[in-house]
Amino acid sequence: MSYAVVQKSLNQTIDRRTLEEISTVAPSVARGDCARLARELYGVVVQNIGQDEAVVFARLLTSSGFPAEAVPQHELPLLPEPSRKRGLNWDGARLSVIDGMGREQGFPLEEVRFAAGGFVFRQQYQATWSYEWVARPSLHGGFRMQKVSVKDLDNLVKETVFRFELHLGCEPYRLLFPVDADSMLRVRGTMIRFRQKEELVKLLRDWGNLLGRNCCNLGILAAMEEAPMIYPTAGAFEEELVWRLFQAIRGN
Repeated sequence: MSYAVVQKSLNQTIDRRTLEEISTVAPSVARGDCARLARELYGVVVQNIGQDEAVVFARLLTSSGFPAEAVPQHELPLLPEPSRKRGLNWDGARLSVIDGMGREQGFPLEEVRFAAGGFVFRQQYQATWSYEWVARPSLHGGFRMQKVSVKDLDNLVKETVFRFELHLGCEPYRLLFPVDADSMLRVRGTMIRFRQKEELVKLLRDWGNLLGRNCCNLGILAAMEEAPMIYPTAGAFEEELVWRLFQAIRGN
C-alpha cells in the first residue's frame, strides 16, 4: 500500500538542507527533488512512497520542528475535474456563472462551500511557427506551390496567471475562473483584464468576507490581509486544496 506524508498545519516551514538530510532515509525521495519540495510545501510533502519510508520520514520531519504524519495514499481525496467558466455574479441568495459560450447557470449561494484563489506562477513551452512555400505534386501533372506551417522551436514562457475557484456541494462541484494576459473575467457585469490586479484581489477579498476565513485558501486569506501571494505552481495551489479537503473529511 502506498503512503503519503502530510503536514499537520500550513503554518510551518522547513529549509531545503534539512529536507535533504532527512531524504537519506527515504530512497523514494530524491535529494535533487528537495529544493522543489521545500518551495512547494502546501500540505502534502510527498506521495506514493512505501509505508516504512513514510513513517520514518514523517517522524524525522516532526523531530526537526515540522510536524507531519504518514497516511495511506487512498485517504487523500481526488479533486473533481474543474468546470471552466468566464464570468460570475452573485447576490444574497444566488450565484450565477457564465461559460465560454455565454450560457448561464445558477446555484443557490448556500451550495458554495469553499473558495480558493490567487496568483500562480506558470512556465510552459510554447511552439513558434513560420511558413514556407513547398512544391507539391499536382493531380493534373507537374507541381504546385503550397504554403505550409513549419514548427521552429519551443520557447519556455514564464508568466503569472490568476485563478479563482468555487467548490460546491452539488454538481459540477468545482468551478474554475482562470484569467491570464489573453483572457478576461466578467464579474458582476464588468469585464476584468489580468492587468487589473487590484480588481482581481478585490474579488478574492469579497468572497473571503462572504464565506469567512475558515472557508478560504491561503491566497484569499493573503488578499484579505492586503498582502497578495503568488503560488509557485498550479500543483502547489491544488495541493493545498487536497490538504484542506482531507482535513475537512477528518473533521479538523
